[in-house]
Amino acid sequence: MIDLTLEDLVSELMDCGWRPIHDQSHKNIKKFWQLHQPDNYDASCIKILAHEDVVEKFDWAKIGELADKYKRDPKWIENGFEACRASSVSPDYFVQRYLEGNKDIPKNPLVEQAYLDLTREARA
Repeated sequence: MIDLTLEDLVSELMDCGWRPIHDQSHKNIKKFWQLHQPDNYDASCIKILAHEDVVEKFDWAKIGELADKYKRDPKWIENGFEACRASSVSPDYFVQRYLEGNKDIPKNPLVEQAYLDLTREARA
């Protein structure tokens, strides 16, 4: 893996059609680059996550997976997750009760109300 240099960045920008109009020597870009580079940043700072880790860490990925698995609308699942968050309940409640259909888990009135509030806000 190679480190991205200022020259690489400028080259990539120019390949995309960007042209420096008033800064032919790229002084402003160099200054910006230097100000925004974290100390000791190199390729070892970049972490590639496994698919399972992405799904576990990011709700947007988990929602997509669940929508595919259960053939449901991702927006519906997203609203369910949001209702759980607003009620301080784990999104696992929504998955188990509504996606997996486990009716042994009692309805949570806080989540139910939060979901209704979300749908009303979306309509307004």
